[in-house]
Amino acid sequence: MPSLPKIRNLFFSCCFLAMPFLSPVVRAESVMEIDTGNATSASWRFTQELSQLWQQKYPEKESVFIPNYIADLEQRFLRLEQGLSKFVIAPITSWTEQQAEDRPIRVLTPLWNVYLAAITGGEKIEQVSTKDQNTWYASENSSMISQYLERKKERLSNTTILLRTEELGDFARNLGDEVLFYEMSGPIKNLKKTWGAEFRLLSLHPDLQTEFQRAAPWLRYRVVKASAKKGVHTVGFTMGLFMNKMEDPKLAEEVQQLLKTLPGRYTPKPYLFRNLKALDMSLVPLSMRYVPLADW
Repeated sequence: MPSLPKIRNLFFSCCFLAMPFLSPVVRAESVMEIDTGNATSASWRFTQELSQLWQQKYPEKESVFIPNYIADLEQRFLRLEQGLSKFVIAPITSWTEQQAEDRPIRVLTPLWNVYLAAITGGEKIEQVSTKDQNTWYASENSSMISQYLERKKERLSNTTILLRTEELGDFARNLGDEVLFYEMSGPIKNLKKTWGAEFRLLSLHPDLQTEFQRAAPWLRYRVVKASAKKGVHTVGFTMGLFMNKMEDPKLAEEVQQLLKTLPGRYTPKPYLFRNLKALDMSLVPLSMRYVPLADW
C-alpha cells in the first residue's frame, strides 16, 4: 500500500495535470447586436469596423458590437422595439419613416449614401430611359428596382431579369450591350475590381429619374463620378443607424462621439468610414431624428 506522502504527491500531480482542462476564468464581454444585411453587405462590414473602433476607444467597457443578419426590415424594427438588438442599419425611406412614427424608433445618425449604378459593357447606350427596349438586369436585392417594377407592373416597355448575388460577377464579366442595375456605395472602380470586369457607368435619363422617384418618393437625385472628368446622373438614398428612443442616452452619446471623432489613422481604413455622412442630420426627416429622453 502506498505511503501517505506518496498519495498526497500523486493527488497534487493529478490536479496540476488537469488544470489546463478546467474552465478558465475569462473576462466577460457584453455583446450588443446590430441587425444588418447579410455577411457580404456594407452594413455587416460597417458593424465589424465599428466594433473595432468601439473596443479601441472604450476598452474598459469590455463590450463588442456584432452584426446579426435579419433579411426582413420589419423584423429588424420589431426586434429593436423589443430590445433584442441595440441598433438597426436600414435605408432612410418613407417606409422606415412610417416605422419610426408607429414605434419608439428614431435615427441616431445617417451613415452613407447608396446610389443606383446602371452599367453596360457595350458602346451603344449613353443613357437609360423609360423608352429603353433592351432587357434590363438587376440584383434581386435591389430595393430601388423592386419599387420601380411594382409601380410600373405590366406597363413596362421592356423585360427585367433579376439575378442572384452569386451570379452578378460572372454576368458583369460577360456584359455586352445589356444594362445591369446595381445598388452600391463608393467609386465604380471598386466594383470593377471586385467583379474583375470592365464596363461603363450610364446616366439615367431625366424621365427615368422621375419615374424612380415617383415609385419611391424617398429617393434623391445623385451625381456620381464615372471618371475624373465625367459625372453621371442617377438616384439613391441614405442608410441610417436606428435605435430605440428609450435606450440608454449614454450609449447614444458614446456612439455619436465615436463617429464624430474618428481616429485619423487606424487599420483598416475602409471606404465606408472615410465617407460617412454621420451627424449630418439634414439628411433625416425631422420626425425621425433621435432626441435624448432628457430633451423631451
